[in-house]
Amino acid sequence: MKGIIHKVIISDEARCDYEENITGSIMPVAEIKKSLEEYIKNMATANRLTQSNRFRVKYIDEQADETLMLFIYKAERFSIIQTWRVKGICRESEYDEEWENLGFIRSWINSQLKPKEESDWVWDIRIAELNKKKQLNEEGYVMDYKKEIKDLLNNYRQNSMVIKTGKDDKTDELNDKMDCIETCIRMMDDVMSEIFCSKYIKGNTIKRVSELSGIPKTTIIRMINRGIDMMEVCFSARYGE
Repeated sequence: MKGIIHKVIISDEARCDYEENITGSIMPVAEIKKSLEEYIKNMATANRLTQSNRFRVKYIDEQADETLMLFIYKAERFSIIQTWRVKGICRESEYDEEWENLGFIRSWINSQLKPKEESDWVWDIRIAELNKKKQLNEEGYVMDYKKEIKDLLNNYRQNSMVIKTGKDDKTDELNDKMDCIETCIRMMDDVMSEIFCSKYIKGNTIKRVSELSGIPKTTIIRMINRGIDMMEVCFSARYGE
């Protein structure tokens, strides 16, 4: 590893983990990158750098006054520069080995070489946690937003017209929820985002989406269901508190 320069990249998933689940404040990106790059450099110098393409490391966050667990994945190599991505963050106290046993933490390299809609372990964790809360929801504190999300999507173009012409409290609420839908679509990977745009924004049928994208209808349906699961996580975080 002699002569290699190690650079750390903070993924959008990690930023979202930090800002939504850790503190609700802006992530100290520069401090985390500097700390991790120094750590990786020292590990490489001592010939102790993991060869498994991923590792986790504790990070003491003075801003949050907490010890965090960061999940780092080996990413692209550019000449002498080796990049590493922080793909997720959780509190050290919340970390559980069961995550890895259940396959929630997957190799970033493999997920990029063989992309699947279910390969993003950060969303896997969030979806699984929300489903668990709903299953244990004996007193009705956890809302089920799937029906509302599907209605918003199926009436996407009509809702857009209502927002443009209406100026009352109901319109403001609809506008906020449609904004949440659109934010979720932008957070998806390029393929899934294009499928949602083609199906709901442009109004194409599943069959037509399949013809345009070259993706089998069954796969498109799975990806749409996956995307709606992701949207429900966002809705729960935004409206469920």
